[in-house]
Amino acid sequence: MSYLTQLIHLRRQRVALDVQEKQIQKQAIQEALLIYRTNPTTHKVYRSEDASIILKFVTHRPKSKENAELASLAQQIDLEKEKASIQNKLEIEQLKSKISFLQEQLEQLQQTLEGKKLEKEYQALETALTTQSPQLAVSFV
Repeated sequence: MSYLTQLIHLRRQRVALDVQEKQIQKQAIQEALLIYRTNPTTHKVYRSEDASIILKFVTHRPKSKENAELASLAQQIDLEKEKASIQNKLEIEQLKSKISFLQEQLEQLQQTLEGKKLEKEYQALETALTTQSPQLAVSFV
């Protein structure tokens, strides 16, 4: 069997295993929650000779696109920011100008001629050391 044929075979197996994993994931989480509820001091809910399973709780924050009330509040916040920007336009422009000036000064103070020379040398060496490696993309028909 050629390596390319083996690669296709292994990718098909991985896809099949992913499907199987998704099918049992919900039940496995339920089982882990039951174990965790009996001993909430540890998140390690299962251990075998060569593996362990840790129960994690991931926070999912709602998006304003998914909730009309959040979307409305986000829109009101944007309007208030816009109103404040209009009211404080002159001060904002002055501050942005000062920030730009200070950033330029900071950059000048942080660089020496030797530093600039080293940066150019670094970029040249990075370019010279950059390589490309072949990779395979497998798609199923």
